[in-house]
Amino acid sequence: MKIIDSKIWEIGTKLYDLIVINLLWMIFSIPLVTLGPATYAGLKCIEELEYGSSHNIFILYLNNFKENFLSHMLGFNTLLGILIAFGNFAINMFYRENFILTGLCIFIMIESILAIGVIFTNYDKNPIDLILKSIIIGNKKVLNILLSLALCICVFIATVYIPVLFPITIALCMLISYKTVYKLY
Repeated sequence: MKIIDSKIWEIGTKLYDLIVINLLWMIFSIPLVTLGPATYAGLKCIEELEYGSSHNIFILYLNNFKENFLSHMLGFNTLLGILIAFGNFAINMFYRENFILTGLCIFIMIESILAIGVIFTNYDKNPIDLILKSIIIGNKKVLNILLSLALCICVFIATVYIPVLFPITIALCMLISYKTVYKLY
């Protein structure tokens, strides 16, 4: 019975930590300007939890949030601005003429957005290097990024029917993107 209890306790503790990380992520990304550092902190906390770090999750998140705050904020907002402009151009320009081209543009935009979280872990230079690196990584492992996107969409569809699971859903999406994309780099 102890084996079952310890396994249940381990799974419950991990799920609790993921929910706390993602609630912190939601709180810290309320001002959209800080979405980049908040995403970086969440992914770094998940990485440290995977390697067995037993620190206080709040302190761990805050330390990761403060780490390279300005550079993550500038890089993320620059890349997000480019992606929003590109997506707006694609939808407005090609909506009536060619649905395939619109789908391709939206696919490239989603692929690049998923690659943003991966970039923050290796980022130690200026924002232009961040943008170039995100384009390279986004196009290098397209299958993993698509798998991550499909799993996240499935989890969010389940949330539409059971809205109470929203914090758990965000936790699972961050874990999925960590396992399928972030961990590979």
